[in-house]
Amino acid sequence: MPDRTIVRGDSYATRRPLYVHTFVDDVGAPFDLTGCTVRSTFKTTTTDPSTDATDSTAVIKATLIVDGSGTATTETKMCLVGAATDGVCELRLSSSDTLALTTGTFWLSDVELTDANGEVFTFLYTDRLTSVNGYTNRTSG
Repeated sequence: MPDRTIVRGDSYATRRPLYVHTFVDDVGAPFDLTGCTVRSTFKTTTTDPSTDATDSTAVIKATLIVDGSGTATTETKMCLVGAATDGVCELRLSSSDTLALTTGTFWLSDVELTDANGEVFTFLYTDRLTSVNGYTNRTSG
C-alpha cells in the first residue's frame, strides 16, 4: 500500500473512513469478532511495550471491544461495521482528530486483534500516514 496523505481538519468517518479492516479466517471466511478486541496505534517509531505500555507516544489510538453477544461495547475511533460475524471494522477520525495532527511527520501503524480465547494477532502496515493543510479554510460563504 502506498503512503496515505490526509488533510488536516477533514473528517475520515462514516462516509470516508480512514481504513476499512476486513478480517478473515484461514479459509477466507469472515472472522467472527464476537468477544474480540481490535486496536490500532499510529506512532513515528515502534516502542518497547515494557516502557510504553499505554502507547503514550501515539498520535492516534483506536479501540474496538466486542462483547460475547457480538455487541460493540467500546468504539474509540475503531467502529464495528455490520454484525460481528462479518469481521469488518473501520478506523474513523473526526475533524478535530485530524486537526490535531502536525504536518511534516510520517506515522506508521499496526492493527492488533485479540480473539475471544486471548490469542493476539498483529498486522504491521508499511504504508505511512501524513497530514497536510488544505487550501480552503473558511467555514462559511
